[in-house]
Amino acid sequence: MKSILPIAFLIPFSAQAQLIFSDTFDLSEGSSNTTGFGTDGVNSSLESRLSGQASVDVSLSYYASGAAKADTAYSIDDNALRIDPAPNIGSITLTADGFTAFDFGDDLRGKIYEINLTIDNDTVDTINRRCSFSLATAPAQTVDAVPFGIQLAANANQASAEIFKRIDASSNPNGGDVNQSIAADLPYGEPVELRLVFQDVDTTIGQLSTYEIYLNDGTTPIDSGNFGISLTSRYLVFDIAPNSGPIHFDNLSVTVTGDAPEPPVITDDRFLYFVGDDGEIYGFSGIQSGEVPVADVANFRGGFHEASQFGYREYQAFTCDPTSGIVYGINLYGDVVTWPTVADWLSNTAADIPTEGDPRYEAFDANSIHGASYDPHTGGFYVVYEGDATIDGDIGEYATVSDFITNSNATITTSTYGGNLLNFYYWGEDAPGNRLEPHNLAGANYFQASGGGQLEGFQTLAEYAANPENRTFQKPGFCTGCIAAFALPMPIIPDLHFRLTALQRDGAGSTTHATLEFDPQPSTTYSISASPDLMSPFTPVPGFEDVANSPIIIPVPSGFETRGFFRITENP
Repeated sequence: MKSILPIAFLIPFSAQAQLIFSDTFDLSEGSSNTTGFGTDGVNSSLESRLSGQASVDVSLSYYASGAAKADTAYSIDDNALRIDPAPNIGSITLTADGFTAFDFGDDLRGKIYEINLTIDNDTVDTINRRCSFSLATAPAQTVDAVPFGIQLAANANQASAEIFKRIDASSNPNGGDVNQSIAADLPYGEPVELRLVFQDVDTTIGQLSTYEIYLNDGTTPIDSGNFGISLTSRYLVFDIAPNSGPIHFDNLSVTVTGDAPEPPVITDDRFLYFVGDDGEIYGFSGIQSGEVPVADVANFRGGFHEASQFGYREYQAFTCDPTSGIVYGINLYGDVVTWPTVADWLSNTAADIPTEGDPRYEAFDANSIHGASYDPHTGGFYVVYEGDATIDGDIGEYATVSDFITNSNATITTSTYGGNLLNFYYWGEDAPGNRLEPHNLAGANYFQASGGGQLEGFQTLAEYAANPENRTFQKPGFCTGCIAAFALPMPIIPDLHFRLTALQRDGAGSTTHATLEFDPQPSTTYSISASPDLMSPFTPVPGFEDVANSPIIIPVPSGFETRGFFRITENP
């Protein structure tokens, strides 16, 4: 249990510029001898082309990370990377071993950096005329799914060219995919020089990073904004649409120019876990409470990144029985898998299948499910079935753990949730009522995600089963890309009314003492800790580690004379 007095942000610290990677694409003969990714093709004369710390640390080259487009489409031509028209999407990136993409995450996270690149799109295809360069979290990530991408499109009839910015919904502070024109009526077939400046805040929480886009040596950005990166990886990806070309990329460089703002210090526990369709797990402190609330981000990938478990992407549901602490998952084959604790589940250790054989949940038939959850009002579990028309979307309730594990003795209520993604019971009461009367009640506990990714909360299971319009909370797009979720009981935290009531100053006006008041609970002691800027860790205030009474007068530590933050925490 903790309370914190006010919030502030830290100003970034500048560091000396460092070239991370550069490729001029220059060859003595101007063009490669052949196509493809051999040392006579795209990877010709790398020792004279590449520079920067990353190319010093490892031997870098290019490869097709998205291998649908034929390798023969790629070459070096006129001292630039050339892609000729060919079917299918193509993605290429850098590699240190020839088959695994090189991750620039350690070089770029937490930094301010700029990426310079020249693009020339001479496509004449009547349908696809697009090429992109992206800051991606996966090697073959296409431009419609990246945290940030820049796209050059040649318009029809070779009339002009246009630049678009591409931001995935999970990285957009406002939710929804961004596919927005930011520079139109550019000359067709003329190279465009781009400078992309990022403040890459080292956190998976929210959309705290920023971007600026400069065009053709301009000193004012043509576009800027915030975005988020939900994973720690950073890949540089060239993405080319089917049949687009010829396209040229040239003069790529990545330079770190300073340190990005420090990420927020997260000390709250997380009580909500969401699993993505890629096995990534994100945690939240509550719907609208704590340091990482659902309310603060547009998509679940803006939460605290807890773990990566690739195998979880195929599970049908997860839930937790708080009476035992056991986490239950229903896998692709319908087996119920158990983990002794949430920590075991996050690390995927000590997994067990307590029973096998029929009856059980099945994959892709009437006994498979959309979602499952523990229900504290019955002490049992409930699921939403997936399958044929006689049961798809109906709700089954199981009175015991044994019945739930073996899919036995269910009480079935006919309902209409055939397309939903997940279900969970939420223990908190902080979900706001954000719909019109009479559905504007706060405190929803029964949650689901619709097939469209909208997170929805209901007051009771009966109201949930009766009609989707009974929902009292909704957050569009929050669960896009999510396959499962569950919640843990939240401790009841008394409001201590922690407050600053007086300051003492010396003759120079500097604060010397602070008077803090709170409402102590019986037979409870508290510790007081402090941070000068909230970004720095809270440290105990000497002499105030075992406080039982209020008010208290604290000597202001050095460095706190003009600003300080205090936190009160209940002792074990």
